Amino acid sequence: MIDRLSPAQLRDVLVHEVAHLLRRDHVVVLLQNIVAAVFWPHPLVHCLNRNLTRPRKEVCDNYVLGATDRLTYSETLVRIAKLIPP
Repeated sequence: MIDRLSPAQLRDVLVHEVAHLLRRDHVVVLLQNIVAAVFWPHPLVHCLNRNLTRPRKEVCDNYVLGATDRLTYSETLVRIAKLIPP
């Protein structure tokens, strides 16, 4: 996929992923997965995990929007979506 994205699109992807690293989201995701494994039969745990994931992604999207405009980033997201096999 890397060779099928423009340099600007690659930059958008990298800014988004680096934002996850800066925010230490990998630690939060690990904790969420541990809690989900320990309390797997409890439906509220799964609901809470879903409700935490979306805002985490939106915050990292906002990092990208600080570096580029909405139209450019939306084109990047559409391009990536088209490259993902069905």
